[in-house]
Amino acid sequence: MGASGWAQKAFAIAKTLNNADLLVALAELKSDYADRVTEIAELKQRIRTLEDRLSAGITMLFRENVYWRQIEGSGEEGPYCPKCWDGERKPVRMLQREDDFRWWCSVCVLAIQRPGMEPPEPPEPRQSDWLRSRY
Repeated sequence: MGASGWAQKAFAIAKTLNNADLLVALAELKSDYADRVTEIAELKQRIRTLEDRLSAGITMLFRENVYWRQIEGSGEEGPYCPKCWDGERKPVRMLQREDDFRWWCSVCVLAIQRPGMEPPEPPEPRQSDWLRSRY
């Protein structure tokens, strides 16, 4: 039995008891319940509208461990952070420097290796002149 069924049953009991105060309280409760049901339906519709608006304007393609935004008629732009897009649906452009082998997200600080770019070799450990003179 739903909430409206329980309300009808409570109204019938209040009438049987001939309790006017209870009837008024139940009427207010029923009105408040109807307002909440309407509000929930409106919020659900608003969520659907916002989700549709969000996904309709952005088409992402996952490639090279990052997302690329598909632009109708002009190709694609990017890269976009996969952590920000997958987690919160935020299209955050990743940054890159020509001398760096990674793309960086300025929001979540995720670093992803760019394809075709290798990390530099670590420098050879150097002994100090002081150590070299001792050994």
